[in-house]
Amino acid sequence: MCYVLNVADKKLVAIKYQNVKVILNMKGVKKQNLPEKICIQCGRPFSWRKKWERCWEEVKYCSEACKKKPS
Repeated sequence: MCYVLNVADKKLVAIKYQNVKVILNMKGVKKQNLPEKICIQCGRPFSWRKKWERCWEEVKYCSEACKKKPS
């Protein structure tokens, strides 16, 4: 589950990762330091994206193509 918190105009994202609640300050984070997951379809790693800010916990696929591909 993902929670978005605004504390003094700093955007913080709280995500539950492996049963541990982690609070990330995604503003000013370098690309190499973003959280990663492994796509369940192709097995490639993919990084956190702004559009997944509120649903990072539910993201399973790296792309729409992998999502549409039959298992």
